[in-house]
Amino acid sequence: MLEFKLDEFEGILRLHPHGELTETDFVLLTRKVDSYLEHHKKLLGVLVVSQDFPGWESFGAMIDHMSFVYSHHQKISRVALVTDSVIGDIVPLIANHFLDAEIRDFDFAQERDALAWIRGDLREG
Repeated sequence: MLEFKLDEFEGILRLHPHGELTETDFVLLTRKVDSYLEHHKKLLGVLVVSQDFPGWESFGAMIDHMSFVYSHHQKISRVALVTDSVIGDIVPLIANHFLDAEIRDFDFAQERDALAWIRGDLREG
């Protein structure tokens, strides 16, 4: 399941995945983000907070996840992965070569730093 909240004032999408991600999760997420992007040029950032990566319920859910990333990455400035999962170390190394959004990982205890980085209040370090 993917819980999400879009702060329309700041343009920051907060994602809290837990349990296996489903196709429905990405249908609902896409609907919400696309509605926001009808009236705004970009999202300032996406904050993904999950101690461990939960995986997908099905191959279709994984495809929907990749489709969401592919169709939205040019409209997102920054993605902060807040996790203790090894995936947080790997994704930025790979994705920064293919996606327009800048991606950075943070330890699970560093959610406030991740949010500050998305806002531009925290420099690389």
